[in-house]
Amino acid sequence: MIEIVKHWFENGQLFATILVSSITELEPKSEEVFMKFIDNPYFTNIEKIDLLCRWILVHSIIYYQYDRNIVSDYIFDMNCKQLKRMIEEHPTNFRYSAYHYCMKDFDGCSGFDLPAKLNLKDSKKLTNIADMLIRSSIK
Repeated sequence: MIEIVKHWFENGQLFATILVSSITELEPKSEEVFMKFIDNPYFTNIEKIDLLCRWILVHSIIYYQYDRNIVSDYIFDMNCKQLKRMIEEHPTNFRYSAYHYCMKDFDGCSGFDLPAKLNLKDSKKLTNIADMLIRSSIK
């Protein structure tokens, strides 16, 4: 498996880091985006939770507001399950995460209602990321 890390910056600050990998078991020669935090010493639990929340929120915007899908349902579900597990294992860290206010009722099954729960600032920021991902997925 080939692993590539992508970084996004906003105002000169690191904004998001995601792992992009070629997953031959799912779809030959397809590029899937997923979070992989098993024994990762470089992120705190709050950072892991924030990144997973942000990823799920951005892909919910892409799917439910733009009627597009740039990752498989399997990858989306895998990230939702990982976030749900982290919330259960680290509830205090989750309460201090950046997206607790809109993800506190997240059940790990669907993100259909999440974009509507975002505040205006986060909605604009995550919609910009969604726009960038959609543009970069068009080949």
